[in-house]
Amino acid sequence: MLRRTTRLLVKVCILFFLYSHQATALETSEAEKTTPIEIRSDAAEFDDTKGTATYHGHVEMIQDCKHLFSDQLVITRDNHNKIEKMIATGIPAFFFFQPDPNKPTVKGQAETIQYFPKQENIILLTNATLNQDSDTITGDHLTYSLKSRELVAVPQPGKRTTIILGPQTKTSTSNH
Repeated sequence: MLRRTTRLLVKVCILFFLYSHQATALETSEAEKTTPIEIRSDAAEFDDTKGTATYHGHVEMIQDCKHLFSDQLVITRDNHNKIEKMIATGIPAFFFFQPDPNKPTVKGQAETIQYFPKQENIILLTNATLNQDSDTITGDHLTYSLKSRELVAVPQPGKRTTIILGPQTKTSTSNH
């Protein structure tokens, strides 16, 4: 019962965190879906039979205002050449983007960042942190759905989730 109550409390706090601080910040606009992705790395491998592209060493991916940095990035495409998943790894891999010039930058990091564009899900695994403005959530497994705008800190044995809600300033409250 205590575990279930704790999980529910964490979900409520997370949803409060997202909805009170521009939950739409992680959404992908239609224009961004058609914007080219630029990737820089020390080396790259492509396997057309598997539909994979693997980038190694100082990987930097840029699309509009979105930036991803990692040690390795693996992109898998489906039979229609659409991106099926992207997996970035690093110590840590991290990303940031500013959805709107008038809103704070969203930053995230983890040892593994998985992105599934078709399902519109982002998964941050191992030493994960997501923050915007002065609000932060840390845990070992954070899952964010772009469709439902739901962030879940998935319980991990022996691990805890921490949520820090920063003080509301005139600047941050005016953005709500």
